[in-house]
Amino acid sequence: MTGTRVEHSRQIRDLYVAKRHGSQTYQAFADELKLPVYSIKTIVSNAKKNGHTHSLLRSGRPRKTTVRQDRQIVREANKNRRLTAE
Repeated sequence: MTGTRVEHSRQIRDLYVAKRHGSQTYQAFADELKLPVYSIKTIVSNAKKNGHTHSLLRSGRPRKTTVRQDRQIVREANKNRRLTAE
């Protein structure tokens, strides 16, 4: 099972890039924000490369149900197994 990845909001990424323009090192900046150094490096380098901090489009079909809805569907199916087999 893979770990969960958190996507930072655009406002947060803009804040990281704006603060990084100072003379702080990545390590000092990461310690101040309590974030991994690699996350900050990636956000800043992507902002330099692309010129913005927008999220890029992803391939693949978006989910139509949430994890909570999936669990609810399974519970309903397990209540009456014959009904769902028709």
